[in-house]
Amino acid sequence: MQRPHVSHIFSQDLIYWIKRKLGKGDYVASFPTWKDAADHSTSYTTDTALYLDKFFYPKLNHISSCSQDWSVATAISLACRGKENNAPVSILDFGGGVGVRFLEMRTLLTNLGIPKLWRVVELPDLVARMNEIDLPEGLVFDTELPPAGTSDVVIVDGVLQYIENTYDALDALLKLSAKYVVVRRTPLVASETEIFIVQRNSIKNDGTTVPLVIAKKSKFEETIVSNGYAIVNCFEQEHADKTYFSDFQYMTYFLAKDHEGCEPAA
Repeated sequence: MQRPHVSHIFSQDLIYWIKRKLGKGDYVASFPTWKDAADHSTSYTTDTALYLDKFFYPKLNHISSCSQDWSVATAISLACRGKENNAPVSILDFGGGVGVRFLEMRTLLTNLGIPKLWRVVELPDLVARMNEIDLPEGLVFDTELPPAGTSDVVIVDGVLQYIENTYDALDALLKLSAKYVVVRRTPLVASETEIFIVQRNSIKNDGTTVPLVIAKKSKFEETIVSNGYAIVNCFEQEHADKTYFSDFQYMTYFLAKDHEGCEPAA
């Protein structure tokens, strides 16, 4: 199927036209640059994050405490095993929303018996809202990255594709020198050209859209290796919306700092 070329104002009618042609999906159009995608997005604000807060936070106590994500659980367990004298483990959850991942891992954290500091770095509006709430012990929200060398584990879950300078953001996170880094749900393309698209806001499901970049897999992995990390494991996750962009991979990476004997994934 040939992709539609979009050269005029990204109207609601056009969104519906593409969705009718391609079926129900999240990705509705491609553009030559991030700026073009952002200019044709109907919503490029912190509104979605605040919506997540209002919609999900009253339900947080009902979230299952048993996460199916082995990569995050493994990284936390390995970091705790390396602690001495009951020293706390520090986890950076970059773009972690309202802290759902913390609540998914709370049983594991409790059973490990290690004091924890789970820091969510998020947008200012969301951080301000969350800091008004009586948060669980060990969960904090901030707008800035912590100093290098202070985080044992860094979690980046479905975030980097929403940042214009994806490689710079990844580089900054890796320069924090955490022992373990988990990058989840990140779309990457094998070609030598990034794909810039507009994505339907499936959280609010109100027709609003946001810009997104599918980064080059080769450059993404070069950034990882150049920062002294080994790709201990990586795999492609299933993604339902491949009707339009069937040429990208939805990737998860488990990274370890100075981990000898592991080669980057092919």
